[in-house]
Amino acid sequence: MIGLFLACADPEAVVIDREAAGVRAMMILDDELVGVRDAIVKGDLHEARTRAGIALASLPELPAGPEGAEQALRLALDDLSEANDVPVAAAALGRVATACAACHLGEGGDRPPWEHRSTRPAEMERHAETVDRLWVALIRPSEPELRAAVADLERQAGLPWSSSVDLRVRSLARALHEAPPAARGDAFGELLAACAGCHQGRRTYVVPEIAGVALPDLAGAMNEHYFDAVLLQLAVIGGDLDEVRRAARELATLPEEAALPEAARPYAADVREAAGRAAAATTIAGAGAAVGDLARACGRCHTAAGAGPREPIEPAPSEPHMAVHVYGVYWMGYGVYAPDERAWVAGAGALASAELGSDDAVEARVHALARRAAATTDAEARADVWGELLATCSPCHAAARP
Repeated sequence: MIGLFLACADPEAVVIDREAAGVRAMMILDDELVGVRDAIVKGDLHEARTRAGIALASLPELPAGPEGAEQALRLALDDLSEANDVPVAAAALGRVATACAACHLGEGGDRPPWEHRSTRPAEMERHAETVDRLWVALIRPSEPELRAAVADLERQAGLPWSSSVDLRVRSLARALHEAPPAARGDAFGELLAACAGCHQGRRTYVVPEIAGVALPDLAGAMNEHYFDAVLLQLAVIGGDLDEVRRAARELATLPEEAALPEAARPYAADVREAAGRAAAATTIAGAGAAVGDLARACGRCHTAAGAGPREPIEPAPSEPHMAVHVYGVYWMGYGVYAPDERAWVAGAGALASAELGSDDAVEARVHALARRAAATTDAEARADVWGELLATCSPCHAAARP
């Protein structure tokens, strides 16, 4: 009671407390929106919708702003919480940014300086700081910060390992910068959707389907199978038939309880059949051919389902020579399994010029196969050349194995 009396006796203290409460409210809202933004960039529609719904339901009392600004914010969050795909969610978040900017401009005065807090998940590691900077430059708003963020994307698009997606993001960032303030929220939404497209690769924004039948969530089971597939590859490269058989048997018993729809079962049957041939192989060359067929079956299923793994592709190492070798073989295989065009090109390109530090004849053979692989565009043929490459690596590793 005494504190209340003293506060009432000091109007300036009341104003300060009110301003502090407003700042806290804005910080809470900003943290929620960071989560929404990151979910969109990852392509996680469920997470984005859930977080938007929570942000809307728990929207704190906001500082007074221009007429209609808070209503615009609520409507945008409501649209986001009901979005039926990632681009729609990204567009709604752009409208959230526009509503925030309108309110901040209406308040007047200086905004707090931009500060990047590195709390992004792995999917946003590459562009996290720039995406945050763009976001803050929009909601503040700040022309110098917006220019700095676009300059960051210009630089990243000019790196040797940049992809067509980097160029697309750069183009969208330029368009955002050149757009009038009222249209920048929409441009930001397009940019986020492009980021999500990169992280998702060719996956659909909805539940994957085969022949119109929705697939169940197989992420956990697929991770285990992919791990076994990598062990199988390593066993072939190492020329270890005993390990080939062990890893292949794991894949040959692909569990029926995954409850795949009828239309998906032929692909699982193809995986089991190829793994069974690898397990029964009496030569490394035979095992390599079977592994190529297995990768092809996985790629067909992923293509039909609009699913499959989508890892960010790191630039190739320059040394030691075996690190380059492993990089090349791994990403070539990934390019078939996923399937992923960028992975195949990166892996084949690295291996075509890698010094293997091995027998000259083997090295020449590996280089020839890698060059052939780099020129191969047919997905089916890629599996064959990759399986042949795995077997070609084995003599040196088998000789060096204790």
